[in-house]
Amino acid sequence: MAIKIPNILRDKYGHIAAPQDNEDYDQYSLIDLIEYVAQNIKNISEGWNKDRYKNHWYIHYLDTTNVFDDYRNEINEIYQESGLLFTLTSG
Repeated sequence: MAIKIPNILRDKYGHIAAPQDNEDYDQYSLIDLIEYVAQNIKNISEGWNKDRYKNHWYIHYLDTTNVFDDYRNEINEIYQESGLLFTLTSG
């Protein structure tokens, strides 16, 4: 994330952080983070190959259309409630 969104606000440990009262931060970097998540959001299924033997753990990537649509709708609702003139699209 430090390379993709270098201006994102971080705490003293280097983790992405929410701004505190009157704290100066780059607001556009937050929008970049929202777009980055939208581009990389995935729906997965994971578990053991067989409950009895548990030979290996699997991760399957499922259809992500519904996950992205839900995310986009929630973000756009927040934008609208906040009065922001942005819209998250699939593009």
